[in-house]
Parts: sequence; structure tokens; C-alpha cells
Amino acid sequence: MKRVALALAVWLSFAGGAAAAESLPTLKSAAVAHGDMLRLGDLFENAGDKADTVVAYAPAPGKRVTLDARWLQSTAQSHGLNWQPANPYERTIVERASTQIPRSQIEMEILAALALDGGVPGKADLELTTRDLQIYVPAEAPATVAVRDLAYDPRSKRFQATVEAPADSPSAQRIRVAGRVFGTTEIPVLTRALNRGQIITEQDIEWQEVRGEAVRRDVVTDAEQLIGREPRHALRPGMPLRAGDVQTPVAVAKNSLVTMVLKTNVMTLTTQGKALENGGIGDTIRVLNTQSNQTVEAKVEGPNMVSVLPTGARALAN
Repeated sequence: MKRVALALAVWLSFAGGAAAAESLPTLKSAAVAHGDMLRLGDLFENAGDKADTVVAYAPAPGKRVTLDARWLQSTAQSHGLNWQPANPYERTIVERASTQIPRSQIEMEILAALALDGGVPGKADLELTTRDLQIYVPAEAPATVAVRDLAYDPRSKRFQATVEAPADSPSAQRIRVAGRVFGTTEIPVLTRALNRGQIITEQDIEWQEVRGEAVRRDVVTDAEQLIGREPRHALRPGMPLRAGDVQTPVAVAKNSLVTMVLKTNVMTLTTQGKALENGGIGDTIRVLNTQSNQTVEAKVEGPNMVSVLPTGARALAN
């Protein structure tokens, strides 16, 4: 009986010690502060009724601080928290719970302000010259942006402004930004990759907004210049297309045999020829008369069919 009582006492002593160890405060290696103040509960697990005790200001949104063992020990002792650092190098990294404002949202707000106050057209793009533009707001605050003190020069198309987030907040982060405005235009681009021999249809085209100054003279801006044509070489989707990238579908292939036809009011002559170049319907190509061995110009009428221009009538007759 004595042995049982002794074993029970040992077990209770062990369980009590384990429970006490489990309830001791432990330092978090990484802490997140919610709100403007840093609390013991942000730094320590098992802080108990002292978890809501304020010990410092929280870092600014998007910032972080490192608290070393000396500061942590002093703070714990001054607030009656039973914690000691395991070694002089123990520390914790504290950051503020925050939300980063996307750069695209900032640019959108600046464009809206430029359209309203600067007279910039709705279809425009801008380039911010401000480097490392990172704006954070507290996680509990709205992720809103306001543009203040906007100045725009329509001649140089350059602007300056102050970006504020959260908008209309006394504690808002404010950053001075600068940049330039670019007019934009829409161009047709392919929705999928296409190779030679494939015909471009309306379903293969979508519209993409690009900076106007990036559109060279030979860039296709009218979808009708693409529909019904085929690539001269492999084309990638989403890329600007030049007029020379497409051609009328080849109806007569180079070096193929063709039927040459000459029609007049009184007669129709036909003979065999050899195409000296590729041609689509409606194109004018050079054709060799295989009987007279003379070269004439002919208009492609259909697959392997050409009509000889009046200037080539004599060569056809020979």
C-alpha cells in the first residue's frame, strides 16, 4: 500500500511539474502586432492575464523591428512576467499586420486624377519614375488611396503628386511620386500561335491596348488586314503584327504548273505555264510559258489558274 501511495505521489509531482512547465511563458521567434500597440501576448505564448499589457508602440505598417534578449528580459520583469532568456542571443522579430497597396491600384488612382484634374484622355498609360514605391496600410484599415497636390504639364506630359493611404486618414502614409503620361491605342493581336498555311479568322483575334508611340508605321491596326490571310512565318499570340507578317493564302505555289488563260472579246486561249513565285488570289505574279519559254505577268484567279494580262498576250500566243 505504501508503494502505491509513493508511486501516486511521484506521478502527481511529475504531472504537476509538467503542467507548470507547459504554462510558463515562451518567447515567439516571430511576432505580429495587430494595431498601433505591441502587447506581451504578441511576444509570448502563455502570457496569461498579462497578455493585453501594452509594452511598446508597434512598428509602422510594412516595417519590422528586432527585440534582443536584454530588452525582452527587462520588459518581462517590469511587468511581472516569469520569463528568462535561454541565452544572451535570444531575440524575436516583430512586424505589423498590414496590407500592401498594389502598384496597379496606385497607378489607376493617379490616372483617374489626371483625367479629372489634368485633362488627360481616358485611354492613357503612365510610367512612374519613383523607385521602390511600396505603400502599406494597417490590416484593420481600408486599403484606399487618394491623390493629392497633383501637378501636370501637358507639353512634357510629366506629372507630380502625393499619394496617400489610407485615404483621408490622419495617420496615412504619404509618398511623393512623379512620372509621365503616354497615350494608348488598341491593336489586333492573335489569341493563339499560328503557322504558315493556317488561315486567320475573326476568332483568332483580340484587341490589346498599347502605348501609341510604340506602334510603328507598319504595325497592323485594322483587323481586316489580318482576317482571311495566313502567316508568312510562325506567329506568337499577344504580339504586335506587321503588314509583312501575313499574306494572302497561296493559291499558286512557286515552281508549280499552272493553266494560263487569255480572254478577249472574240477568243479564249489557254496553255501551260510554270509559276516563278508564290501568289494568292488577286496577286500578280511572273509565269513562264513552257511552250514559248517567255515570261509574262499574270493575275492569280484560283488554285493553279492565272489570267494573262493584255501585255502578255503575244507571249501566250507564241
